[in-house]
Amino acid sequence: MRVRRRLQPRRDGSPRRGQAAAAEEIWLGARFSDGDFARLCAETSLELRKSFGNVVLCGFMGSGKTTCGRLLAEATGRRFVDLDDFIERREGMTVAEIFAQKGEPAFRELETRAVRELSLAAGLVIAAGGGTLLQKENADALRANGVIVLLDVSLETARGRLKGDSSRPLLHRGGADAIGGLYRARAGLYRSAADLTADADGTPEETIRAVRELLAPA
Repeated sequence: MRVRRRLQPRRDGSPRRGQAAAAEEIWLGARFSDGDFARLCAETSLELRKSFGNVVLCGFMGSGKTTCGRLLAEATGRRFVDLDDFIERREGMTVAEIFAQKGEPAFRELETRAVRELSLAAGLVIAAGGGTLLQKENADALRANGVIVLLDVSLETARGRLKGDSSRPLLHRGGADAIGGLYRARAGLYRSAADLTADADGTPEETIRAVRELLAPA
């Protein structure tokens, strides 16, 4: 009788292979490289978070996170939370007032505290602030219990949507090209933080259709 060797854990207690990969190796004779195994784990994690986790919308100012978040929540039966509104209600101050009276570092601390709380909930559509995902701690917390979707808006479209908007403190810094400077500084960070990316230059309805296609099971 052939005796199959039991897979032994590593010294740190973690298994040498996940159960699914180990089963494939034992029963079907498949072999997985470390790269294959990492990819399978990442794909499985994403599918689980898409099915059972929160949906976090991130992106530059003017990408439509709040509008699209409300529509997505309504379409999927989830509860919508706008992170900036969540902080404003808790603090009894607008984001602009917090920036003016306490400064940006204080706001970022409040933001991280709110992220920690919301990342423990389930069944949410969360519209993250424009700077939320720039902090790795926030991105890691939100990804642990959800899928992060970048609403990818072009600089030209963002300029048009933000024209005349006086409610965003960061737009009043950096001179005439404040929007362009912020956009260029943040674009790569958004992409690295996101699990999925949807075009957001069209109407909110078009954006939501794109997001729902991305969230559909693979």
